Amino acid sequence: MTVLSRILFTTITCTITCTLISPVYAALSPDDRIWLIGDSLGVLIKPYLAEKAKAEGLTFGGSPVAGSTIIQWDVSLWREKWRMRAFKPTIVIVVLGANDACLAPHVIANEPPFLKSLNRQLNRTKARVVWMGPPKIGSTEPLLCWSMKDCLARAVPGLDAFKAMVVAEGATYLDGRNAGAEMGTDLLHPTVKGRVTWVNWAWDELKR
Repeated sequence: MTVLSRILFTTITCTITCTLISPVYAALSPDDRIWLIGDSLGVLIKPYLAEKAKAEGLTFGGSPVAGSTIIQWDVSLWREKWRMRAFKPTIVIVVLGANDACLAPHVIANEPPFLKSLNRQLNRTKARVVWMGPPKIGSTEPLLCWSMKDCLARAVPGLDAFKAMVVAEGATYLDGRNAGAEMGTDLLHPTVKGRVTWVNWAWDELKR
């Protein structure tokens, strides 16, 4: 066998073998069981995600808690985490970040240990974990609601810091700011139209 023949034989053999032994990755499968955890944004979009899952014959559930943060999900909310484990999910969608982003910068800087601990708890489920980042929250423009001005101003750089922290842990992060969701007057929660836009965008990303 010539050198060229050996190369061709090896290439063909490797191609056939790799095709046979390499699994074809599917973003979603009929056997998937999707569980949602998160804050008030998770509460708002839970019914829309449920509709998406139902339309594709997938099992769906969730236990988002309004006002919650990474720290709370790590050190408390035991009932909600027990429900998640009992559900035996294959995919866990995490909708957190809005409340974290509104906190003072030094709080976010101290969150990595809590995030690592929360990730360990999520990984024990053996599920694929997907972080569904908030849409475009906050504003640096002058606001009528002065009581919320500091919070909303912090949310802009705060969300950048939050995303960087989650991504640094190697997590899958779907940046909801790319969805173009319409926001409500509080600049923290999307309108009904915005929720639909955000969920449609995230679901398409999840299926990639």
